[in-house]
Amino acid sequence: MIEDLLERLARGSETWDLELRLTGDCAAGLHIPDRWSVTRQGSGGLGDRLVRAMEAARGAAVERLVVLGADAPLLPRALVAGAFSALEQRVAVVAPAEDGGYALIGLALGSARPEQLARLFQGIPWGAEGVLAATRAAASGAGLGLAELPTQWDVDRPEDLCRLARALAAPDQAARAPRTARLLAGLQENR
Repeated sequence: MIEDLLERLARGSETWDLELRLTGDCAAGLHIPDRWSVTRQGSGGLGDRLVRAMEAARGAAVERLVVLGADAPLLPRALVAGAFSALEQRVAVVAPAEDGGYALIGLALGSARPEQLARLFQGIPWGAEGVLAATRAAASGAGLGLAELPTQWDVDRPEDLCRLARALAAPDQAARAPRTARLLAGLQENR
């Protein structure tokens, strides 16, 4: 899934700086397009790793940061572009996920103090239904305007993988994630 997402985001005329943050030796064997740099996430929970990514981006003079997970292989490029656009007007943006989390979060790093932005990642029940609700509350408590993009779906449970397989069975969708489509077709043949 991640290879398809990396490839799709690397295509296009946008001048996004693309960075893949991994744990451990996950990059071994991955096809990573040339436009992507690879960095280790480091230790700690997801909130800690997101704060570190934010701090690193701020240190590199990045103005707008959009972070997305690897579990939404059909995430549209237009949605990512929409997140960057939303950050011209708002301090933060999310694309809610159907399961109560979010598929991406974006931050206008120069529009708020670092400690305000860090609050978006503190006290969040990662991996649970309440991630989005807790993020909304954190944004409100920190005085940050939070824009919301259209709701997406991601792959967290076995039934989500079945949904992905059905979506990729359509010829126009299979082209968006060809590696994932081939893998899932092979798994279905071996059932």
